[in-house]
Amino acid sequence: MDELFEKTKEFLGKFEEILNKEFEKNEPTTLVAREEYDYVGELDYLFNELWEKESDYYLFGAGHQYENIRNCELKELTDKGIYFRFCKFKVYEKIYKERLSKFQEIYEDAEEIDFIENELEAFSKPIGSEEPFKYSDIKQKNDLTFTRKRTVGFLVQQAKTTGYNIIVSVNEVDGALSYVKEKIKNIPHSTLLESNSTINETKPPKPFDYLKIGALIAQGKLIMIKGGKYQYNGVDFNKQDITKQLESDLKIKSIRQYIEGTFGPDTDSTLSNDFLRNKKKIKNIVEYCLSCDIAITKDYQSLYDDLD
Repeated sequence: MDELFEKTKEFLGKFEEILNKEFEKNEPTTLVAREEYDYVGELDYLFNELWEKESDYYLFGAGHQYENIRNCELKELTDKGIYFRFCKFKVYEKIYKERLSKFQEIYEDAEEIDFIENELEAFSKPIGSEEPFKYSDIKQKNDLTFTRKRTVGFLVQQAKTTGYNIIVSVNEVDGALSYVKEKIKNIPHSTLLESNSTINETKPPKPFDYLKIGALIAQGKLIMIKGGKYQYNGVDFNKQDITKQLESDLKIKSIRQYIEGTFGPDTDSTLSNDFLRNKKKIKNIVEYCLSCDIAITKDYQSLYDDLD
């Protein structure tokens, strides 16, 4: 971010000059007074006075002006779709593939998991520990926390498609992130896991009707909610309407047996159409999602991981 947030950095540079100037005015001149002088306490006092209160330098306090300048630059960068650490997730997700490609241009033999780990390292430091967010207020820090949580969650899902589970933890004291990476056992074969000596193109499996429906469930886009109703892409439906909606969206007619098999009572007669119990169906759905670069939920990934 060296070339970004120039106005914010310029403002903080001038603020530091003013702070030092005011500090030097009050600095004791005698040796005895210097030995008893609380330099740290005085500097903190001056900082708070300049940052929070009206002064000859800042009409509403330096903090108010700082937030206005920084927020304007944040909005400008977001509107232009420019990446920076803690950029809005919509920007991050949109240019993820582009940034991955540039990373692999620089590091020719790097895999996607290497890029993911590099990204996680960038988000590992405590929020507000670096510019331009060093002097963020509570609201800004909460906003940054949500952004980091969503971005890191996305990276964890991307890691699954490369054959790795990543477990992220947050330090309760300073909010720093740490993570543990582990290989997923029995992950379906994909082009991302090919050896350097043999590279074959893996095509997605034939999109049978049940794979299309299963992919929605694996993504968490189709779930059952209270009252015997269903939620599809965030919208509630009854049993009859959800069938019609899926038939229209997916251009298939074999919907009802899969809905009843997955969300109905768990019986032997419904097992073949149950996307949460049928091991073969789970395996094929996960393979289909991986080959089509479809991110699935942690819960559905767990169903696959637990297969014999």
